[in-house]
Amino acid sequence: MKEARGLALGRLARAVTVLAATATLLPGVSAASTPRSGSAGVGSTPHAVTSCGVVANARMRITSQPQPCTVTIELGARMGISLKRGFQWGNPQSSSRAVHATGVSRPTAGGLTATLQATALGRATVTSTGTIICPPGQACPMLALLWSVHVIVVRHLSESQTISVTQDDSARRFTLHHGDRLVLRLTGPTFYTWTAPASSDPSVLRRLTATTASTASASFVATAPGTARVTAVDNPNCYPQCLPPSRLFQVSVTVIG
Repeated sequence: MKEARGLALGRLARAVTVLAATATLLPGVSAASTPRSGSAGVGSTPHAVTSCGVVANARMRITSQPQPCTVTIELGARMGISLKRGFQWGNPQSSSRAVHATGVSRPTAGGLTATLQATALGRATVTSTGTIICPPGQACPMLALLWSVHVIVVRHLSESQTISVTQDDSARRFTLHHGDRLVLRLTGPTFYTWTAPASSDPSVLRRLTATTASTASASFVATAPGTARVTAVDNPNCYPQCLPPSRLFQVSVTVIG
């Protein structure tokens, strides 16, 4: 009985060790930081894998983080992806014909590299699911990861963009270029009222319009390099006498270029 109990405890300890080791890495992203340039399919210069699992290059830019990230890419351009080792990944699946995955490779140690080709103007969400690879004879936790990235295909990166944001994007980070617009639509219970969304630095991100009610909206334009926060508070209509708490919406916007 003691030997059986000791064996069970040993297996449990190994399972916890494996789970803890995988949890220290970014979800779905490869531990490699500088893959070979050939895997990205974008030229001869190597680029670092970002926290989004995509390989940065001059014909794409990341417009929101963290995962799932949003990436804007030029029509006809390619970008590499590199997913975490130690997991067996399925083929990347695109939700539309705007993006097509090619050149899928799976190293023996797990992980995945591939190239995403921007084949049509529009939007697509690319996803892949990975299941953990366990050494033979070891207890294996039931651990799987979902990786995804939202891709916007445009004709030229120099074109101004409009980024749409909802209350579900609270705490996210956005990167805009001069002239880009940020459009907010915040919803909530009918017995709550949003304050007018505001920019912490109008010289960087200037508000154009704003409404306030149980559903609030606002639009902003990027005017100068810098960082600004956009905030709004959803207060119960009986505030401050009643118990329901207020809800804070906040995103960080960095303007470059």
